[in-house]
Amino acid sequence: MKSRQLFIVIAIVGLVFFLLFKRTTKKNKVEESEAEVTEPSGTKKISTEVPSSPSVPVASSSAPELNQQDAAVQEALAVKFSESLSQMSKCLGLSNMAVPAAKVAPVADNLVGSIRSSLGDAVVQMEDWSQTEVIEKNGTTKRIRVDYDYPDGVNPVRRLSMFTINSYGAPELQDLSDEEANNPNEAYVQSLTEGLKVNADERAGRVYFSQGEELVFTMKNGKLQNFSFTRGNKNFSCSDFADEASRCICP
Repeated sequence: MKSRQLFIVIAIVGLVFFLLFKRTTKKNKVEESEAEVTEPSGTKKISTEVPSSPSVPVASSSAPELNQQDAAVQEALAVKFSESLSQMSKCLGLSNMAVPAAKVAPVADNLVGSIRSSLGDAVVQMEDWSQTEVIEKNGTTKRIRVDYDYPDGVNPVRRLSMFTINSYGAPELQDLSDEEANNPNEAYVQSLTEGLKVNADERAGRVYFSQGEELVFTMKNGKLQNFSFTRGNKNFSCSDFADEASRCICP
């Protein structure tokens, strides 16, 4: 009887230990499983610093396109300038005139220089007028014009005019004192545009050569706009030179 009771006690103790072992093993497996789940989650949090994709430089990518367009326009004008001077050479019989290469900018100095190669140095060079359109700090658009006269044939006399551009785009003449309008010095004229945004700058001039040949030209924003060259009874002219549709005429 005692042996039987002892066996039952041992069996009960063994069962208790078995249940405790199973519970501990299950708990450990659950913890390991949880660890396996949370570990990737933690890893993702650490590795969320995904290298940022390179940003698209919108401004810098569009600027080269604009520059390329501008360069293409300038190159086309340079080619046209060279072709026009070649036509002028044939039209006016300037057989030994040096026609500039197609990469030379269409400016007055290059035009005069090309003619000089055939006719020699200019004897007289003068300004006819200048006109600058500016935007003042209050938003008003103004036009400053200077006309030149040469009463003694050498020293220019300036006549200043100023206009305000109204809402319709028409110029309205401003009242100026005699001191402001009549022969202002160059420093005063320049001071009228200092620090202001320039919308357009136009200038006109003429050049005479030794045999009475006359070159008349206008420039806009530093480039030739119109020019004509008279030699004897012949005249070669190009109008709206910067316009792609413009043509030169040799009557």
